[in-house]
Amino acid sequence: MSEHDQRTVEQAADPPSLEAESAEVSIEIAGDALSARVRVKGGGRVTDEELSKTLLAQRITFGIDRSMCGRICSQDLEEGQTFVIAKGKAALADLPTRLQLEFDPDMLAGTRRADGTLDFSSRGALKPAAVGQLVAAELPPQIGKPGKNVRGEDIAFDKDTSKYKWSLGNNVELDSAGQITSLIDGVIAYEEGGKLDVTKHYEHRNPVDMRSGNLHTEGSITIAGDVERNFYVRATDDIEIRGGVVGGSVYACGKVIIGRGAVAGDIGQVIALGDVYLGHGQEAIIKSAGDLYIERDLVNSDVHARKVVIKNSVVGGLVMAETLIEVKSAGGRGRTRTVLAVATPVSPDFDVPDVASIDAMRARRNVRAHARSAQVGRSMAVSNKDLRESGAEKEARRALKELEKKLRPKAKIRVTGTVSPGVIIRFGRLQYPIEREMASMEFSYDTEAKKMVRIPIMPTKKE
Repeated sequence: MSEHDQRTVEQAADPPSLEAESAEVSIEIAGDALSARVRVKGGGRVTDEELSKTLLAQRITFGIDRSMCGRICSQDLEEGQTFVIAKGKAALADLPTRLQLEFDPDMLAGTRRADGTLDFSSRGALKPAAVGQLVAAELPPQIGKPGKNVRGEDIAFDKDTSKYKWSLGNNVELDSAGQITSLIDGVIAYEEGGKLDVTKHYEHRNPVDMRSGNLHTEGSITIAGDVERNFYVRATDDIEIRGGVVGGSVYACGKVIIGRGAVAGDIGQVIALGDVYLGHGQEAIIKSAGDLYIERDLVNSDVHARKVVIKNSVVGGLVMAETLIEVKSAGGRGRTRTVLAVATPVSPDFDVPDVASIDAMRARRNVRAHARSAQVGRSMAVSNKDLRESGAEKEARRALKELEKKLRPKAKIRVTGTVSPGVIIRFGRLQYPIEREMASMEFSYDTEAKKMVRIPIMPTKKE
């Protein structure tokens, strides 16, 4: 082989080496200068010297991540890649002793239901608290420290300029670990930077509507306005409503006072473990384990209580009581069906539903029309629970009959004015329809004769 041919073969076996292209990089600095990024503009490699010059050109001198520099310089870079190359140190504000709240002090847009939808009527306006519940924690003071940005410039810290120190009320307790717990059942009362306490009684000075959302509290509550349609108020103690219940609902573990009246419409109801007082009722559903007092009229309503006293008239609907129904006049023109039923016991397991049960019930009503039934009181008298087992149902019926028998001898219905045709007098499951108008009559049940009797009510002599 000639010398020329040998040289050609050697050149073909050892091709010339290609140098890697140099990458073009830039530095992006955050607005607060507490971080800086390297952004790759052109693919290739960058040397440590080139990267250092780029950082120096942007005056990046503090918080540089040297390990990241090594990673950048040891790989082939691609267009658009970014790397955090430096981090500053934020200043620590000078803070006094402060509270870490265990509740959200702000109103919510709504709460999420179990099915994922949002209930805009529940906004968490009140923050209930039970005895022993953790409501906040005391955080120790924080001494301010200056910071430094990636350019090495000092960042001054914010000094404590607060003029007011928070304080605790009489119904919360601070322990040695800084935990603040409630001493009573009530609702949290809190002012930003001010006083933290739990109050036994809360006064809501507006209606219960879309602005406030549903209200529920531990303790008692006073509502200055109305409880409007589709909204409810619940309390573990008493509820006073100075307005009315206009299509809304009321749930009280104590007594209920409604200034104007209850117009429940198709979805509202009043349920209470204590006595219920109201001005009037129209298409209302009222269930009480106590007594029910109505200042004026009751129209087309279903009510059940231990004792029912209506100072004026009852027209239409179903009125049930254990021992006494007292009313001025019953029924109306056109033989309006009006049922007055005594010896109808309130169920021993009658209870006020909790918030979860109320919300679940309302969610079910959103997907089907709510049909009111004249048997609502009867179903309440048997049980508030769904009796699916035949054995349990038979036992409930047997217990109901026994309670009815015990109540019949002392149960009375008193109508001091007029009893109109269309009224049905009922003692437990025994009923007596009124076919002609009567005046001032007391109805009772004779256990020996096993029949209902009526006795005229003599007018009271005026002195």
